Amino acid sequence: MFNQQRQVFLRLNIMSKEHDNTSSQYIQTAMSQAQYEILSDDGSYYGEIPNFQGVYANAETLDKCQSKLAEVLQEWIAFRVPRNLDLPIIGVGQYN
Repeated sequence: MFNQQRQVFLRLNIMSKEHDNTSSQYIQTAMSQAQYEILSDDGSYYGEIPNFQGVYANAETLDKCQSKLAEVLQEWIAFRVPRNLDLPIIGVGQYN
């Protein structure tokens, strides 16, 4: 029950223009959990965020990979929120 209520709270806050700070905090917290590696086949960087299925990026530098990953995350959230799809619960209590 708590997780369902938390999901509704997150969706409403992220969708609301009054709560841009909530969205920014959520994205920053998710990005802080990102994991990166250098691919051995071409030396490019690969990044992903655990528990965010399908959120990953690949680029020739770490900075570019981080930028692409943030963009993918924002698009992923923008896709899921209006469809009432779950968002991972991260940093519980930080989005009030």
